[in-house]
Amino acid sequence: MDAQKTYDLYKKEQNQWNSWSGSITSQGLTQEVMNEVAKTDFSLVAQKCDAINLDGFIFPAESLVIENPIAGKFSFNKASIRKISISNFQPSSFQFAHAAIYSEINLKTGTINEINIKDMRCDSIYFDDCVINKFTINNVETNLHFNKCTIRGIFEFIGMDFPKSIKFSGCIIEKESFIPVIKIQSNSSIDFVNCTIKGKFDADGLNVKGTCSFRDTKFAQIPYFQQAHFVEAPIMDGMLVPNDVPKDDADKKSAPSRYRALRRLAAQAHDHMLEQDFLAGEIKADRQNVYNWCKSRLWFGLIYQFLSNFGRRPILPLLWLGVLLIWSCFWRLNNFLSETNVSSCAEGKPLDSAFILSLKQGLISLGSNNQKMEPFYKCLYGAQLKILDGKPVEMPFEMPAWMIALETVQMLLSGMLIYLFIKALSYQFRVK
Repeated sequence: MDAQKTYDLYKKEQNQWNSWSGSITSQGLTQEVMNEVAKTDFSLVAQKCDAINLDGFIFPAESLVIENPIAGKFSFNKASIRKISISNFQPSSFQFAHAAIYSEINLKTGTINEINIKDMRCDSIYFDDCVINKFTINNVETNLHFNKCTIRGIFEFIGMDFPKSIKFSGCIIEKESFIPVIKIQSNSSIDFVNCTIKGKFDADGLNVKGTCSFRDTKFAQIPYFQQAHFVEAPIMDGMLVPNDVPKDDADKKSAPSRYRALRRLAAQAHDHMLEQDFLAGEIKADRQNVYNWCKSRLWFGLIYQFLSNFGRRPILPLLWLGVLLIWSCFWRLNNFLSETNVSSCAEGKPLDSAFILSLKQGLISLGSNNQKMEPFYKCLYGAQLKILDGKPVEMPFEMPAWMIALETVQMLLSGMLIYLFIKALSYQFRVK
């Protein structure tokens, strides 16, 4: 039918349309021939109708194509169509209830004010370059694909068990959007690829027995995965979560538990670097909830951050070890310069002696043989020469008590920094 005949038949009662459809179906034509015979042109309908109501309509042709419609409302309740393609539409609402769309629905380049999909059977539903203000789906067996869409309003699955897949690719989910995903069946998958999620992402109770991916997805707020369960670890490569609790986060008290849930998922995926990132977020989030400065976990968290950036920067403990070595060296040298006695430095210069003794304490493994260090101690701590019976006699050196305390403190700090370096290095090479 051409555009005029399609429009005339559409404007008549639904029974007449379905009678025409039944007369073609009863001829026993092949699908290819039927597509040609039952071809319809909805271009005139799209231009003249403010709303397109196809409730209960039966389409014998393989596909229904509507381009550039001015309609603000589309209704396909109880319709029977193999394939629907609607493109370049104005801000519109869509209703799909109890419909049998056997192949797929394609909605491309337009603004969807509201779409309700309920009790419907369809192989796949595609949204391409759409702006979606409200999306509700209930009791539907289908594959959902969102490509380069912007979701601005409420987006929810109501009591859903999805036996198929859900995929978001290059989508932006705005701040006010709310996404509860209740349950995913065993043969299903859920994928967020290269998406930006600006609003609250609530996956509490998510039970994924299929595959799951958050590859290259950016979360503006800390997502909720506290009671989510994945049989196989989700793919989290390139996933970005705030390092600190955002200022506009309304649920700051739950932030540590949200980071812990993310850390559990990273550990399940054996992504130790991402696990460290989430540990850092957990410690910093917990710090915001601790108002008693006497709490040891607050200070240990600050020290861990200050010395190694939560184990993520192996170079930091080495830098601090170098600073400790230089400080210890100049402290020893300052003591030598302040002494009025003439020290015996036959075995080395004062600066060399101070450096070697500091290095010996800084690298704990070198401190086992003190006899080799004796000449350097003598150089710094006053192996004085006294005249006894007309002969010069070298008196035993005496190391000041404060210097003994310095060496003990340096050894403890050096041991801690070496441990932090080894620990950070193990995460860099993903060694556990």
